[in-house]
Amino acid sequence: MKNVRLKSMTLNNFKGIRNQTVDFKCLDTCIYGRNGTGKTTIMDAFMWLFFNKDSNGNADFDIKTKTADGNYIHNLEHTVEAIVEIKDITINGGNPFETKFTKLYKEKYTKQRGSTTATFTGHTTDYFVDDVPKKKKEYEEIVNQLFDSKYFQIITDPLYFNEKMKWQDRRKLLIDICGDVSDELVVSSNEELAPLMGVLGSKSIDDYRLQLKSQMKPINDELKAIPIKINEAQLAIPTDIESIDEDKLAFINNRINELENQRTLALSGGAVAEKETKLIELKNKKLLLENEVPNNKKLKDEYYSLSLQVDNIKREIAQAESAIENKKFQQKQNEEKRDELRNRYVEINAMQYDESKNICPHCNQPLPADQIADFMEKFNIKKSNDLELIGSQGKYLKEEFDKRTDEITILSNDIELKKRDLGNIQTAINDKQKEIDNIQNAFKAEQQPKIEKINEQILNAMQEIASLKGGVQTVVDEIEAEINSLKEQKAEIDAIKAKINLSEGQKKRIADLEAREKELAKEYSDKDQALYLTDLFIKTKVNMLTERINSHFKLCNFKLFEEQINGGLNEVCEVTVDGVSFKDLNNAMKINAGLDVINTVCDFTNTYAPIFIDNCEAVNQTLQTNSQQIRLYVTDTDESLRVESK
Repeated sequence: MKNVRLKSMTLNNFKGIRNQTVDFKCLDTCIYGRNGTGKTTIMDAFMWLFFNKDSNGNADFDIKTKTADGNYIHNLEHTVEAIVEIKDITINGGNPFETKFTKLYKEKYTKQRGSTTATFTGHTTDYFVDDVPKKKKEYEEIVNQLFDSKYFQIITDPLYFNEKMKWQDRRKLLIDICGDVSDELVVSSNEELAPLMGVLGSKSIDDYRLQLKSQMKPINDELKAIPIKINEAQLAIPTDIESIDEDKLAFINNRINELENQRTLALSGGAVAEKETKLIELKNKKLLLENEVPNNKKLKDEYYSLSLQVDNIKREIAQAESAIENKKFQQKQNEEKRDELRNRYVEINAMQYDESKNICPHCNQPLPADQIADFMEKFNIKKSNDLELIGSQGKYLKEEFDKRTDEITILSNDIELKKRDLGNIQTAINDKQKEIDNIQNAFKAEQQPKIEKINEQILNAMQEIASLKGGVQTVVDEIEAEINSLKEQKAEIDAIKAKINLSEGQKKRIADLEAREKELAKEYSDKDQALYLTDLFIKTKVNMLTERINSHFKLCNFKLFEEQINGGLNEVCEVTVDGVSFKDLNNAMKINAGLDVINTVCDFTNTYAPIFIDNCEAVNQTLQTNSQQIRLYVTDTDESLRVESK
C-alpha cells in the first residue's frame, strides 16, 4: 500500500498568486475564499507540479503572472513547492517519510554574438527533489514511483471519472478493477445456453451475432420472393389444354414423309437433270468471261506507287501543319507569360520600403539607425535582383518566341513545296488512270460478243427445261397442296403439346419452390433460435457483470448496457445513485458518488493521494475516504484564502 499526504505547498508568481504557503498538516483541510481568490489555483498548482497539467487535464494552460491590463511581468521565477508525507510498506520499513518537490519556470534571455543586450529566446523549467536538481526524466521517474499517471486524476478529482472520462474508458476501468465475466461461466449458469459452448471457442458472441444476421438476411429475402415466384408459375399454367390424339399425329408424320418422297421422284427426271447440269455449266462459263480482266499489271503497279506517294506527301503536310499550330500555341503561352512578367515588373518596381519595420514590435521604439539601414539595403538589393531576374526571363522568352517564328516560316515553305509536288504527282496519276481505262474498255469490247453468244445458249437451255417440267408440275402441285394441309394439322397438335409441356414444367417449378420454402423456413428458424440464445447470453452476462461491479461500491450503481428498439443491447457506462442518473444528481451527491469511485480505485491500485474537492459548500457531509481530503469552499466573507485543518 502507498499513501501520499500533502503537508504544505508554496506558490510564487503562479497564476496571479505572488507568494502564498498553505499548511495542510497531513489532515483533511478546508480552504475558504470568495470567487477569484485562488482556490482552484491551489489545485492547478498541485497538478502542474507533478504532471504539468491543470485541474482540467490541460497541458497548455498559462501560469505566468500578468499586470492588471493583461501584459506579462517579465523576469519572474514561477515556482511551486510541495512537501508530501509518503507511507509505503515497501520503503523505509513502512514508516512515513517526507519528500519535497520543487518546480521552477522562468524566461530565458540570450546574448547574440556582437550584441551587448540579451534577448528573450524562450522558457526553461528546473526540477528539484529535496532541493537536489534533477533532469526532467529523472524527476518524472520519481513522480511516477509515487503516482501512476494512468490513475492520478481519477483518484484526486471526484468529478473526473464521471464527467471528464469517456464512457468507454470508464467501462474498461471498471472491468479492470472488478474483473470480467468469462463466456464459460455465463454458459454454465444456464442450461439453455449449452449449444453456444462449441461456438464461443472459435469466435466472440458479437462476431457470432453478426454472422447469424448476415446469414439470415439472404434467407429471409429468398423466403419473401418464393410466394411471388409461385404465383407467377401458377398464372403461367394454361387453362384451355386439349388432349392429343397420338395415333393421328403418327399418321400425319408418316403421310408427310411419303408425299415428300413422291415429290422428289416426280422432280428427278433424267432429261431434266441433264439439261439443268448443262445450264449450270453455261452460267459458270459466262461468269468467267465477265470476271476476266486484261493484263495491265504494270500500269496498275505504277498507279498504286504514285498513290502511295500522294498519301505520304499528304501525311507530311498534315504533320507540318500540326507542328505549326503547336508552335503558334507555344507563342501564345509565351506572350501570356511575358505579359505576366511585365505586370510583375511594374508591381515590383512600384514597391516602396515599409517603414513600419523601423519600429520594434516588442517595445514600439525606433530601431537603431544601422539596423534600419541594413533593412533598407536588403530591401533595395532584393528589389533590384527581382527586377533583373524578370528582365532575364523576359529576354529568354522573347528569344524563344522569335525561334518559333523562324521555325513556322521554314515549315510553311516546306508545305508549299510539298503541295507543288503533290499537284505534279496527281497529274501523273490521272494520266495512268486514263491509260488503264482505255485498255479495260477495249478488252470489254472484245468480250461482249462472247458473252452475248453464251446468253443465247442459256436462254435455249432454260426453255428446254421448262418444256420438260411442264408435264410434271401438275402432279407436284397436288402433292405439295396435301403436304401443306397436313403440316397445318401437325402445327395445331404441336401447339397443344407445347401447352402441356409448359403446364408440367410450371407445376414441377411450383413443387420445387414449395420444397425450397420449407427448407429455408427451417434454416431461418434454426438461426433465429441461435440468435435468441445470443440475446439470452448477453442479458445473462450483463446481469452477472453488473452485479459483480456494483458489489464494489457503496453508493454507485452502474448501468453497463441499454436495450435498443430492435431488442439488441448497446454497451454504455452510466452511473446511478438510488436509481437517479448521475447527470440528474445534485452537486453534493455527484461529489460523494465520485468519492465512492475514488475509494474503489484506490483500493484496487493500493495508492492513496490527496483528493481536491471543489465547490464543497454544496456538500453537508463528504463520504469518508482513506485518502486525504482538501475541500474548497466558496464564501462571501473571505476576501483572501483561509485554511483550516480538521
